[in-house]
Amino acid sequence: MLDAALHYAALGYPVFPCWPGTKDPMTAHGFKDASIDPERIHAWWSRCPTANVAVATEGLLVVDIDGAANLWPADDRDLTEALDSTPLSITPRGGRHHFFLQPEGAGVRNSAGKLAPNVDVRADGGYAVLAPSCVGGKTYRYVEGRALDIPRDRLPIAPNRLVELARAKKPRARIKRAGSPPKAGSDLKIGDAIPEGERNSTLASLAGSMRRRGKDQVQIEESLREVNRLRCQPPLEDSEVLEISESICRYPPGPENTRTTPGEGSSTDLPQIVLDPKEHAVADEMVVALSKDPDLFQRGNVLVRTLREGTKGQDVERSGNSLRIAQVPRAHLRERMTKWATIMKLNRAGELVPAHPSGWLVQAVEARGAWPGIRELVAVSDTPFLRPDGSVCQAEGYDDTTRVLYRPSVTFPEVPAHATIEDARYALEEIRDAVCDFRFEAPEHLATWVASMLTVLARQAIFGPTPIFLVDANVRAAGKGLLLHVSGQILLGHDMPVSSYSNDNEEMRKKITSIAVAGDQIVLLDNIDTKFGNGAIDRAATGTRWKDRLLGTNDQADLPLTTVWFATGNNVSVAADTARRVLPIRLDVLEERPEERTGFKYADLTAYVRQNRPRLLVALLTMLRAYACAGFPQRVVRPYGSYEGWSNLVRQCVMWLGMADPCQGRDRLVLFSDTTAESLARLIDAWGEYDSIGNGIVFTSLVNDLYPPDRSQQPMDAPAVAMRAALEQLVGTPPGKSPTARQVGNKVSHFRRRVSGGRFLDFNPNEHNRGGAVWRLHNAPSAADATLRLRDSG
Repeated sequence: MLDAALHYAALGYPVFPCWPGTKDPMTAHGFKDASIDPERIHAWWSRCPTANVAVATEGLLVVDIDGAANLWPADDRDLTEALDSTPLSITPRGGRHHFFLQPEGAGVRNSAGKLAPNVDVRADGGYAVLAPSCVGGKTYRYVEGRALDIPRDRLPIAPNRLVELARAKKPRARIKRAGSPPKAGSDLKIGDAIPEGERNSTLASLAGSMRRRGKDQVQIEESLREVNRLRCQPPLEDSEVLEISESICRYPPGPENTRTTPGEGSSTDLPQIVLDPKEHAVADEMVVALSKDPDLFQRGNVLVRTLREGTKGQDVERSGNSLRIAQVPRAHLRERMTKWATIMKLNRAGELVPAHPSGWLVQAVEARGAWPGIRELVAVSDTPFLRPDGSVCQAEGYDDTTRVLYRPSVTFPEVPAHATIEDARYALEEIRDAVCDFRFEAPEHLATWVASMLTVLARQAIFGPTPIFLVDANVRAAGKGLLLHVSGQILLGHDMPVSSYSNDNEEMRKKITSIAVAGDQIVLLDNIDTKFGNGAIDRAATGTRWKDRLLGTNDQADLPLTTVWFATGNNVSVAADTARRVLPIRLDVLEERPEERTGFKYADLTAYVRQNRPRLLVALLTMLRAYACAGFPQRVVRPYGSYEGWSNLVRQCVMWLGMADPCQGRDRLVLFSDTTAESLARLIDAWGEYDSIGNGIVFTSLVNDLYPPDRSQQPMDAPAVAMRAALEQLVGTPPGKSPTARQVGNKVSHFRRRVSGGRFLDFNPNEHNRGGAVWRLHNAPSAADATLRLRDSG
């Protein structure tokens, strides 16, 4: 994507990045940050190489035609010819983008549906996504020979007729639905018919809407009579229309959409919603009313609120001051409806009277899955945090850029806006000093601990997942718990939320679902005393969304998952598939009774951290801000697959500060975790001795020879004994117990052509034997041989 962005910029098109797979800008001010500066573009895409490319359309006129079947303007020859002369991009949904340059001084603004239904304009004040960006798994592409390869000042100029159409005022439909009140005296000839059974409620809804807009009884009655005459089937008696208008006009008039904080004024300040059979329209009105609620959000496909409370005896234990997200219970949603709207219904006498939210209304709003106007909540934060553009969010409240709610429990000092590397190094020394009494096994383990702290504060700036941080030690009482206590106190002001780890994949999945709903910033998997790793934790550690059934319901949730995972144990054994997802922070205390150590710099470290928490947290943010101010410089490092976003920001920041590579400790963890590699190496060594002349081995014959029915006849020479031991370790059978030929074949097939010690096992599919495939040991070609073979084939 970087090459494409630089190409557009060189042609004079100001570009900016959008989040990968979406049309949402990554920059703080959206298209207003667009640039043709190569250095700035390099900085954006070095942080997120897969970011989509968008162009600010100021001075351009991009005709956006939705849908492959949309033939506009097939009946206008001049416009068709003009569109045929432009660069043409096909959108992921099959629509078309035609690119023009505006005539000088045209001043065309964005518009939707003004040219024709489903035909929009992207111009001043807007932007367009460009090829080869990808949205929804599909890419933007240019029609052959019509790519946007033309310099900006040489684009075809939009014809005057198109400019005039784009600048014309869009006519308003007089009536959009049954609930839209007409103007008094208008010649009403369009609109849905109002059937018998809906006439009173619809007219009452119209009257209520007009009353809220300040209309008097004469105006309301005149409009109702007109609607009744033209749309009610059959029309009501004039006396009934009069009763409706009189009933509504008992309430004082007021401006429509007036909102006050509940408790500051009467219920007439709130929008009035009349329960009637047009349930979709009533639900629409309720969603609009709820959109004014500052404490209601949508997350994934559920309505949520925030809580600051502890939880005990559940999947995750949280301290009493923990900030978390919770799904809105149905009863609470019903309560909020009455807080933000006045709900009315018609009684048997045809009078509007106050009403409770009906069950169908609560369920209809809850089940929508998307609520226009209600803010999306990705996460909550107790502390200032880093945004994707490198700025620090320090203003309390909802951050529109990241869709994170920042609600601090204490006051933090300001993070320097123009932090330098000297500021960052001084800040690093403050952090090092706080943990100076911990005995990290090697410099990279201290670097990984610093990286774990930065990861939490930079989580909203990291594209993609983050690794699991495993705090391990060689002995009990080495200080793991205290180190994590220090981390929690600095990052949260209290201990980390704690969950137990389960080897059972289904049980762990349920725990992660609970954590995804709560939106925990951090979760500690405490005291792991079994092998660490299963499918659920692996999926959570390599994804940024979590899809699962909500506990106790049949509803499927699709939620953001931005939790930073910590784990702890002593000499933890990590499963091979999980090891690559884990960065170890290892403490090494070579004392028989480590709990009796004395002579610490900070005798009461907890008290020191609590007293200095704001300063220590701002020190961490200063490191990140200084790295951003320096332009996110990148060192050449080994790639960290699946965690490129984390590596490009946190890992590079730690190394920029002069610390060791946080990924350095991972090699040892992977080595000790990959027990299958050890089993393969042992098998290959035994195979070389057992079949030293390379005749090949058929597994049926091998098992029969090594494990004859009469065990006293077992071959006891060294190659046979070594081969038996290697097979038993590979298959996992108890020592001396015979594996089956099928078990051996399945295991060895898994390692086919996997090189260990310069050798590998393979079979020739063209060589047949009654007992099965014939397997042989081969020497792997050297790098020089491989290079020579490539040259020969070229």
